[in-house]
Formats: sequence, structure tokens, C-alpha cells
Amino acid sequence: MRMSHAAGMLRPMASYSHSGLEQFRKCPRAYRYSHVDPPSAPPLADTIEQHAGKSVHAALEWLHRKADEGSTPILEEVEERFRGAYDGGWGESIRIVVPGRDREAMRATGLLCVRNYFEINGPFARGTLVAAEWSFRVPLLEGASAPVTHGARRAGCA
Repeated sequence: MRMSHAAGMLRPMASYSHSGLEQFRKCPRAYRYSHVDPPSAPPLADTIEQHAGKSVHAALEWLHRKADEGSTPILEEVEERFRGAYDGGWGESIRIVVPGRDREAMRATGLLCVRNYFEINGPFARGTLVAAEWSFRVPLLEGASAPVTHGARRAGCA
């Protein structure tokens, strides 16, 4: 955790994602409603795609946190983290919007994402994580991808 000196005391520094900063740049009010002062209306339940994406993200965050601590997780451990997040967070409120994208199909898709990321971006014990996201722009396409490393044998997005 990064620390800052304020009034002679160590305090945790705020952490901002690329997508959050980009949202603030485009529309500060939307950022406020998303991150600072959300409206009181109850949020919609996640779609199955959102649930799978959050589960993949949780597993990959864990992977990078362990690598930063000097550990070298193996693929099976990262897959288990995904399964734990996916199955543990499953509830009846998860919305299935697209026919054919059921619980098992999206679990398989999420595991494929984890495996592809691991194979393309490993080994994780080498290099220093520079950024978890970066902007890119292609005509008619704009978004963010992850991760960026320094000193690793291979780097790039999955």
C-alpha cells in the first residue's frame, strides 16, 4: 500500500483506476454519482456476464497481489480463486439476459479467460507491475486493457 505524508502522519494514498479517472474526465457528475455519492435507488442485479467478469477480475487481482508479495501462484490456484469468487458470489438475483449463457457456460468462459491471461502474461514472479490498465484507441474502437509490466519476459494484454 502506498503511503503519503500529510500533517506529519502516514496515511494511505487514494488509488484510482484508469476507467474511474476517464469517467471523471468525461463527466465529473457521473463520477460523483458512481464513486462518491451514489443515488439512493437500489442497484440492478448483476448480469451473468458482469458476475463472471468480476470473478475473473478478483482472481487476477489476487494473482498480482501474490506476485507482488514474492509468491508465484500456479494456474490451478488462480483457477480455484476464480471458482471461489464465481460460485461464492452466485445468487438468484443474477440476471441471465442472453439465452444460452447459463451458469455453467459462463463459468467455462471465465475459466478460459483466466487460463488465457495466465498463459499469455506469465511468468508473474518476474517484472514489476507498472499499470493495471492503459488506454488504447483504434478507429471505431476505444477501451482499456491490462496489465503493463516492466522487466518481464512477456507483457501485454490478454
